[in-house]
Amino acid sequence: MYRSFLAFCLLGLLVGFSPGFGQFFSTNQGGPWSAPSTWVAGRVPNASDDVVIVAPVQLDVPGDHFIHSLTVEPGGELISVSTLPVPHIHVTEDVVNRGKIEGKSSLNPLQFTIGRALINFGQWRTYEVFFSDTLTHLFRAEQGSFFSPTAVVADNATLLSDRDLYLHGVELRASKLLLQLDHVTFDTTTVYFLDGSQLKADVIVGQGNAIAGDTTSSIPSGTNTFTPAYWDVHIRGTTIVSAKILFMNTVTIEDTLRLPNGFLSSYTMEVHGDLFNQGFVIPNDVGERLFFDCFGNVTSTGVFQVEELNFMGLTTHFLGTSLTGLFNPKQITDFRERVVSSSSIKLDGVSVDLQTLILQPGHDLFLTQNSVLALDTLKGNNNLVRTTDAVRLSTSFKDAIYQDVVLQGSILIDTHVNFEGQVVNQGILKVP
Repeated sequence: MYRSFLAFCLLGLLVGFSPGFGQFFSTNQGGPWSAPSTWVAGRVPNASDDVVIVAPVQLDVPGDHFIHSLTVEPGGELISVSTLPVPHIHVTEDVVNRGKIEGKSSLNPLQFTIGRALINFGQWRTYEVFFSDTLTHLFRAEQGSFFSPTAVVADNATLLSDRDLYLHGVELRASKLLLQLDHVTFDTTTVYFLDGSQLKADVIVGQGNAIAGDTTSSIPSGTNTFTPAYWDVHIRGTTIVSAKILFMNTVTIEDTLRLPNGFLSSYTMEVHGDLFNQGFVIPNDVGERLFFDCFGNVTSTGVFQVEELNFMGLTTHFLGTSLTGLFNPKQITDFRERVVSSSSIKLDGVSVDLQTLILQPGHDLFLTQNSVLALDTLKGNNNLVRTTDAVRLSTSFKDAIYQDVVLQGSILIDTHVNFEGQVVNQGILKVP
């Protein structure tokens, strides 16, 4: 009797936790949402149903619809054929789409409010998708899918992405976007915002993962702020910014960062940490450049063409460039800090207005394209200061001090310079 009772209880548990328990299937023929014959249960789904669509289903009734969860399987379709008021499906739990969800035309719109996760493997073209709470929601739009609602609106919620995320023509609005490593491969992940998408997240917690735009997409602002904050983010693709951004900890530019073409004003990228440029920070088509305020170190091995690079924060900063790249801020300034070389430095047409520049042993300074050195102090450590064309030594504060340097090339001196220590001139020194 006791064994029979245990067996009965075990059977009850197995049935209660069966994967199919509570699922509400469409028939294999599909049909109108409002027709009981469309559904295996012979009735229209309600707020307690986990709806599974395996065939074409037409949402033929406007207004609000409430269900517990939604899964659209391969071959399944959910197509809006209603008009106003806008059909709006409220889903308490997850939405998983492996088929097609359609409702983006003004004649046949479709909106969603989702209570938990959104996972898209298929085709998704609708009006807005809302996350209307303050919770964290898993958000996936997988490679090979096409995810193109007009907007994803999570004004007070966090969206968590743990796969490469592909957005096509989407306005993504979020209080926070949390990027994690791929949950399968543990590789870094990328949010691709493409085809006219706009990335409007107040905060992006990158954790070493990336965002990547294209030439049609942009970062215009945050959702609730004009100055979004990005933590430990990599920049890939062509990322176009038309807002001031706070980069926290580190930012790594792997591809292209610039202003929109035709844009006649600029914005400041404020880096509260270290900047690594391996790609192209370049002007737009009318020559407008970004400004950078950096509170940490700067390393550039690519092309870095900005209006100003300002070292901030009353501390020591390290600067390194590639000898084969292009390092071309129009001006480098500091606010009474020290800048120390982390490699040899090549400056291409730069006006350098610093209090103290220290070249560590083995780090030469190469100056091209009529650069101007307006330094209070250069501590050379017997390194080369080499010019390929006329370079001007100037200062705006006091007599300049150049210690332990080897000068090569043509240098125009238009200020009083005190040479100290071991100074070797292997070039041509001129005065106006």
